[in-house]
Amino acid sequence: MDKVKKWTALSAACGGSRSELERLCAEYETVSDSDPRLCTEEAKTLFASLDNPPVDGVTVLIYPDAAYPQKLKQLKNPPAVLYVLGDPGIIEGCPHIAVVGSREASLYGMTVTADLCRDFCEAGFGIITGGAKGIDSAAAQTAVKFGGKAIIVLGCGVDIVYPPENEELFSQIIDAGGAIVSEFPFGTLPLPILFPRRNRIIAALCDGCVVTEAGRRSGALITADHCLDLRRPLYAVPGNITSPGSAGTNGLIRSGALMATDGMSVASEIKLSLSFNGENFAAKPEKKKTRSAAKKAAIPTEKEPERKKPTGLSAEEEKVINAIQSNKTSPNEISLFTGLDEAALAPMLVMLELKGVIERKFGGRYTVK
Repeated sequence: MDKVKKWTALSAACGGSRSELERLCAEYETVSDSDPRLCTEEAKTLFASLDNPPVDGVTVLIYPDAAYPQKLKQLKNPPAVLYVLGDPGIIEGCPHIAVVGSREASLYGMTVTADLCRDFCEAGFGIITGGAKGIDSAAAQTAVKFGGKAIIVLGCGVDIVYPPENEELFSQIIDAGGAIVSEFPFGTLPLPILFPRRNRIIAALCDGCVVTEAGRRSGALITADHCLDLRRPLYAVPGNITSPGSAGTNGLIRSGALMATDGMSVASEIKLSLSFNGENFAAKPEKKKTRSAAKKAAIPTEKEPERKKPTGLSAEEEKVINAIQSNKTSPNEISLFTGLDEAALAPMLVMLELKGVIERKFGGRYTVK
């Protein structure tokens, strides 16, 4: 049996965690074609759709393949299968910024989204978004208009255009070298329960995320949470403090997200972040010791002074420091770790930063200085 068919059917029956997928990788090719999991009616329907896809130009990427996007493997529950309509090479062919926000976007939100995305395209970034009405559509349309590459992550099968009014836009994205992707099999309908799941894919595939307009209960905030978990730089556009549509973005900024007011500045910071991460993780060749270096090594040097813990901190500030040193570095993580309310935590973080005790890094995360 074809390995894509076998993997797709077997993975549908497993839990979907990264550890379970890794276990399945080690054994799926040796599973007999007569295995009961491959003989169900659901499996037969799946095989038929793979043999005769309802739409042309789809590539099916499975978790064990080298072509599977490595960024997705950072998720706790990566998609076992990724259906890609369009060019799969664009997924890891260039850096991407996720741009997400409200479906019921205001003129302000749409205008700001277009301005930022134009700058991102000119800076060489692709745009990742969810393809919904409002902010998502504005981001994708701007990418097409200014020669950028767009990736749409759907909460349904790639053979279903949702929302229907974006049919022409999706075609333009494909024609421009972009892609429509989904973890869901052909024919999967756009059910509300599926959209929060797709948001983790948007977060994983991007190199930074900008929320341009969002209410207090917007689904874009789910994407923002996933970005924080994955250590992706997170930005939010400030909005009118009296507008319910900006309550989510203003709340993100209050909680530590970086403020996005200029697209080129955001693009530059994300590029710097990518460069910084590349230097951190790149393996550096070990230098051979020369005779002079050996002599220097033999000379006793002064012992580096032991770092002292900051003094004069309150009990709550001590809790914050302990949280950051325990790798709880976002305001939300610190709040959960310490039990401190985020409204009380925000000014405390500012004061600790002013005292020179902590430092805010990319994505609104903190380190102890």
